[in-house]
Amino acid sequence: MIKTRTEAREEKIRKIVETYYELIKEKGYNHASIRDIVKRTNISISSIYNYFPNGKSDILKRSFKYFSDDIFNLKLFLEKN
Repeated sequence: MIKTRTEAREEKIRKIVETYYELIKEKGYNHASIRDIVKRTNISISSIYNYFPNGKSDILKRSFKYFSDDIFNLKLFLEKN
């Protein structure tokens, strides 16, 4: 299946957020860097700043959205079953 441009963009954003979350768990917020994300994902630093102009704080905000959405969807699933 061919991905649309929007799907590819969202996939990259999700990859950045998930990688950053893992780095925070390993190193802590103050020691996890954008360069660490670049090394792990092979996504360019300019692309990361294109998606997240304020760097780490924007990535962290997006991670809260993803994880709260995941928790909400899990809650809905559990309520149905």
